[in-house]
Amino acid sequence: MSKKKLRLLLIIFLIITFLLLIIFKDNSYSKVYDIDEYKVTEEFNDKQSYYYFQIKYNSLDYELLINHKYSGEKLITNITKYSEKEELCLVLELTIGNSTLVCSKDNKLINWNLISDNLKDKIPSELIKEYSENSYTEKDIAIFNNIASKIYIWNYKGFDIIENGKLKTLNIFDDDVYDTNLIAKVNNYIIIPNYNQKYNFNKIIVLNTKTDKIEEWELNYEISYDSYVMGSYENSIYLVDIKNKIQYELVPHKQKARIIATKNSQGLVYKKEWQKMTVNQMINNKETFTFNIIYNYQIASQKLYLSYINSPNTIQVTNNQVDKIVAINDNEVYYLSQNKLFYFNIYDGEKLLAQKEEWLFNNENKVFIIFNQK
Repeated sequence: MSKKKLRLLLIIFLIITFLLLIIFKDNSYSKVYDIDEYKVTEEFNDKQSYYYFQIKYNSLDYELLINHKYSGEKLITNITKYSEKEELCLVLELTIGNSTLVCSKDNKLINWNLISDNLKDKIPSELIKEYSENSYTEKDIAIFNNIASKIYIWNYKGFDIIENGKLKTLNIFDDDVYDTNLIAKVNNYIIIPNYNQKYNFNKIIVLNTKTDKIEEWELNYEISYDSYVMGSYENSIYLVDIKNKIQYELVPHKQKARIIATKNSQGLVYKKEWQKMTVNQMINNKETFTFNIIYNYQIASQKLYLSYINSPNTIQVTNNQVDKIVAINDNEVYYLSQNKLFYFNIYDGEKLLAQKEEWLFNNENKVFIIFNQK
């Protein structure tokens, strides 16, 4: 081979190597810098594409996490303080997105929507969002603020559906269905056992939430109603038949199902990664899926708190009594407080969405959220 060809091959190799380094470069970093009296720790996680900020002031570590691709470093450019008695808020000016508030009260972290009106009056109005509670009632549901998500509310025979602030009804069964524990959602599909079948079922109603069309899917298996849903992953729903000791994978968009494991054979459970486990172990421990999510919402003493990934700190997000978390999507959370359905995210605060008296005594697996469907 001539020197000219060797030189050309070497140049091509170097170009490819350079391009691969750019494509697969890990931009993750952690650095500390000062802005006036505040010490800022800024971290970027390239694998999960988020920025985490910790702002140390006095004895507290204020926190913010933003889902965002790599956009440079030292993204906080200015911090402004506002206070009122035992309350304090910091306005963070960033090079990505709008300015954001982080707050505390009585030396505990809270979201900005919980601060007093006196402190809200001091903060630039564009940072404080207020929502009216005007509503209208249809059937037995009071409907309040409209958001992009679509809400499915079980009405015993099917669903009442709230979309764009309007309500419509989709009936599926002639007789009332009270036990809805096996209704499950993955992506834009909700699956419902055909409750016309008694004791066992081999037919599933598949509801496509993009079109609200339903189809009946006939399985090759008989599944006992004595079953539970473990969770969903990507396009699949995982279910354990307790009576017959079988783990199933159900794929609604393809209308395909398979047996993963029986009795003492090895099935699958997702605990931040896939793990093998016998069906007997799953049943004995009532195993469900857990995910390594960056926004963690949890209920403690009937209050709702947010904690960011790998952080021990918690941020209170509502003063309402919280009975049940309905759904979480990144920094959004939907929850039931007695007979009311609320929505919260760290930027918009808390919104009252709907009210239904029945939720006071029957709220188990009755509300399903389809996120930002357009």
